[in-house]
Amino acid sequence: MTDFERQICHAITKQMKTYLDDMFDGLVTFEVDEYFTENLVTTESVTTGSAGYGQLSNWIMADRIPEVQDMLDDYQSVLTSFSLNDVELKLHNSNGVAGQNMARFTSIRYFYR
Repeated sequence: MTDFERQICHAITKQMKTYLDDMFDGLVTFEVDEYFTENLVTTESVTTGSAGYGQLSNWIMADRIPEVQDMLDDYQSVLTSFSLNDVELKLHNSNGVAGQNMARFTSIRYFYR
């Protein structure tokens, strides 16, 4: 990851915390930690499901990334953000938060240009 990409990720983390805090109108204050994987996230960590209309959607959940397994017990909830650099949405076409019925782990995509 380049320094510029890391700066973008830091900005996204900060903005996500602001949005989460604002959604709960001050009733909940989120503590957000940031972790960048050191190892390549492989297909074993990717979940694929139907997005409807015959399209597939891909998302990455923290509980499927071997590198972070030992850290997960320290958190009540884990939100994984990721980008597949897929502007045309060929690999990834779900909107919003992925992982219905997943109470503890979820993921959200983001794009940067």
